[in-house]
Order: sequence, then C-alpha cells, then structure tokens
Amino acid sequence: MRFGGAWGGKREQRPSEEHRAGPATWALRAALALGPAVLVAIIAQARPPAGADLDSPESKWYQSLKQPQSGASCCDISDCRKAPVRDAGDHWEFLAVRAEYGGNGDDQWHAIPEDKWLRGKTNPTGETVICWDPRFGVLCAVKPAGG
Repeated sequence: MRFGGAWGGKREQRPSEEHRAGPATWALRAALALGPAVLVAIIAQARPPAGADLDSPESKWYQSLKQPQSGASCCDISDCRKAPVRDAGDHWEFLAVRAEYGGNGDDQWHAIPEDKWLRGKTNPTGETVICWDPRFGVLCAVKPAGG
C-alpha cells in the first residue's frame, strides 16, 4: 500500500536487495567475510617441529600429501608427524603425543578412519605419518614403506 502523491503522505519504502536477502544469504556473506581471518588463525596455530628444515626433501614430501576424498592439501610438516600406531581390532589408532604435535597433541589414542589412508604413496620416513588437527581430526595417514 502506498501513500503519497497529492496527499503529501509518506511513501512505503521497499526493501533494498541487501535487506531482502534471507538468513542463508547473510550467513554466506558472513562466512565469506570471516573465512580468510579464520583460515589465518588456523594456519597460525599449526607449527612445524622445533628444528625442522622446511626446505628438506622430507618437508617437501609432507607438503605433497593430499587428502584422499577431496585432493586438498593435508597441510605440511606443521600438521603431519611420525606417530605411534596400534591395531585396535577393526581399525587403527594413533597416539597424538603432545610434544610431537607442537602442543596440539593430547596424549590420547585416536581412531584413523579407513578412508583417510593414502594408498600407494611412497613414505620416505620409515614410520607411519599422521596429518592431524584436533579441530578437524585425521586429515590423512600414510603407512611406512611396505606397511
């Protein structure tokens, strides 16, 4: 309903495109605006082990690891560590040693989801490697050569 014209009343204001956006649109805009800041905070928290040579062949190998489902990076030497593993019957588990995961470890055993194992990937470390973040869980895992 509009008022105005000859009567001099107020006209109904139509919502702008910005105001017509629904909750989903606002959530998407907020996520896009905050995304880079959140990503920087996540990256800033992960640290390579003390004394790690970030230009070494082993470090470059860590950087080459890709998540099995998405092909996204498993991160690098900041999130990937050689880790003790054990057979828990129907799955494998790794120990997130606090000292090894730069303070992010919790000294607890965690399940390694079967779909996180990288198959056919040469592992030069000689040990099982787990790329893990306490917020996201296991990103990927690599068995030692012949494992």
